[in-house]
Amino acid sequence: MLGAEKVGLQTAYVVEYSEQKNETTKLYFDAETGLAIRSVESYEKPEGTFTVKLDMDDYRSVDGMMFPFRMRRTEKGAVIRIRLTQVKNNLPIDDEMFVKPASATKH
Repeated sequence: MLGAEKVGLQTAYVVEYSEQKNETTKLYFDAETGLAIRSVESYEKPEGTFTVKLDMDDYRSVDGMMFPFRMRRTEKGAVIRIRLTQVKNNLPIDDEMFVKPASATKH
């Protein structure tokens, strides 16, 4: 736990963790709702530090779980805006989706 910081107008609690030696992730949780509003992942590469920031908002309840319907991903100056229109849980997935295509190379 690193403490509290402002993310826009919101106060967020910041938690930092590392799964691997050259990776660090900071998660920002809204102090009022407890929902994740930002993640910042940093990777140390030979060519320098690579950082990916994901901002999340417009949370809506789907089957009793809160999901962000609007996200903004920033990396290397590129900004990708993601807007979800629908989230469904536990839909059946046809096994054919996991079959290796005949055109795939064999190893």
